[in-house]
Amino acid sequence: MISLDDIHESLRGRLAAAEADLILRFTTLFYATAAPEFFRDRSAAQLAALALSAFRYLEHSSPERVDVEVGDPPNDAAPLTVPVTVIRTHVSERPFIVTTVREYLYARDIDVERFLHPVFMVKRGADGAVIDVGPAAEGVPLESVVHCEVRRIGSRAVMDEVCAGIERNLRDVVSVTDDFEAMVQALDDTLASLPAV
Repeated sequence: MISLDDIHESLRGRLAAAEADLILRFTTLFYATAAPEFFRDRSAAQLAALALSAFRYLEHSSPERVDVEVGDPPNDAAPLTVPVTVIRTHVSERPFIVTTVREYLYARDIDVERFLHPVFMVKRGADGAVIDVGPAAEGVPLESVVHCEVRRIGSRAVMDEVCAGIERNLRDVVSVTDDFEAMVQALDDTLASLPAV
């Protein structure tokens, strides 16, 4: 079985020294919860390319918005056997992200081959650039990434529909979860204003 050390070793050969430590930390966290079957049919080099592609996606995303991307994996990161389409999402961490993505795909009769949902502490510079990543912890802003692989869709029009559908549903999740505490407070205030029975 391919180890994290194997993936790191493959990454080191393709990274500039200035970003190597950051991307190696990201890779460790990216694969931390992956089931053993996630690694099948890929070499260390392909898993390194996949992690690097995921990091570049994180770099270009923003916790201030919902980002969704649907497309074929880079050639150097594709599995060796079954062709897949990769679905990626990025949003600030909150409940219902995984359920929302999975239920949308289920409703479209799209079977999930592989699924990762790493949650990171991400520090960004004033320009939004990622300057540090770490494990999820209480009391710090967290960013959620979904990496989902499905049997290859093929049609760009269908991929665009899937992208738009997941983005729309995740925007609803953001609206609901952002409003949740305010709604609970409004309910508490209303109950407190009622005369005692």
